[in-house]
Amino acid sequence: MPRISEWFDGMKPFVICAAVLVLFGFFAFLLELQSASFVQWDGIKVHGDTYGGVTTYHYKGQSYSIDNTKVSASDLRHIPTTVWLSRSDPTDPEQAFIESAWDRWTDFVFLTGWFFVAFLFLAFGFIRMMLRRRRREVTMLQEQFGTGLDPEVIERILAERRRPPPAIDIDDG
Repeated sequence: MPRISEWFDGMKPFVICAAVLVLFGFFAFLLELQSASFVQWDGIKVHGDTYGGVTTYHYKGQSYSIDNTKVSASDLRHIPTTVWLSRSDPTDPEQAFIESAWDRWTDFVFLTGWFFVAFLFLAFGFIRMMLRRRRREVTMLQEQFGTGLDPEVIERILAERRRPPPAIDIDDG
């Protein structure tokens, strides 16, 4: 069974780039843990209603209101809205976050993109390594094919084959 170092033979630049990208992904995760939009991943989901640019929601019997900057104050429609509350203090409307698919997908891509690109680097490095090994094997075969056996060995084998077989004497029996 090949050792791990043999699997990555000739891939040092790709492994280094992948490691740096994984490190950036780790930093991105730490950054996301501290962002306001993290409550979309770990918060408490409640349903509210937006009217005139203000979103009203209820949590444990209490009514709370926050400004919804994505809806105009002149918009007098009742719009169902999802609000995410912080687990640390769900009663604080300052920490509430109005759900946004754009923010959620942006966070997801920002977090997972680093790891995906690191995987692509490793995959590209593996493919490149395999193609180089294959090319090296084909070149080696082409250079060595046809050189065959030593001429003296060929002469000896041919001389043995040309020699007539020994006569079998039936009367010696």
